[in-house]
Amino acid sequence: MDDLDPRWPQIRDWCATRSVAISSISTFTQSEIEAARWLEAQPEWHHAYPEPKKHFQYRHVTYDLSEWCEHCGIGAQQRAPFVLAREPNWGRRSLLQLNWIFDEFFAQPALWEAIFRPHGIACRPVLDLSGQELRSVVQLDIPSIVSTVTEGLESTTCAVCNRDKYVPRTVGPFPPIVDAVSSNLARTNVYFGSGKSAARRVVIAHPIVHELMRDKVSGMRFRPVSDPDSNT
Repeated sequence: MDDLDPRWPQIRDWCATRSVAISSISTFTQSEIEAARWLEAQPEWHHAYPEPKKHFQYRHVTYDLSEWCEHCGIGAQQRAPFVLAREPNWGRRSLLQLNWIFDEFFAQPALWEAIFRPHGIACRPVLDLSGQELRSVVQLDIPSIVSTVTEGLESTTCAVCNRDKYVPRTVGPFPPIVDAVSSNLARTNVYFGSGKSAARRVVIAHPIVHELMRDKVSGMRFRPVSDPDSNT
């Protein structure tokens, strides 16, 4: 519901008296998205689970956990392909994020070939339970790291590893990035999340977003990254 809806104050007060949690997100016009040089890539859906999913054993299969903190979730580094139980059920979508994995994106191979590969974005294979490559999905490779302005962001410091994690903002544009980025797809240098969940955010350059929107590709939505020279 839009906060300009005349019913909103009544619904907000009803939720407050019953301790019902309210989450808010910002929506952006196409012109706002087109005007942004960089955008945060957000999933439109989550599908399937990394395997083996029992007791989160996928972590030990997929990640180097030598720098990972079990208390806050910071520090896991991918060392092996993701494993899925079967080919994704894409429907009309061409991009997805897995459940539990909030800083990786997966694409249909034809989409990677048509849009991401020409912009210098590599891909990783995704395997089935027998170790064979799946045919209908690849993981977008995101090796580049970009610094993010954290001034004004709420953070928590882990009592175990003493590293900072930032509370995700869902309203307004994404915080500015300040480094020159060598890739058209990059990951923030800081982690966002709460509890035991931590993930770096993914930012994507405007030319790729323009092509995805032009071709009406489904599965990913976009949030403008603030201009570092603006006061937004």
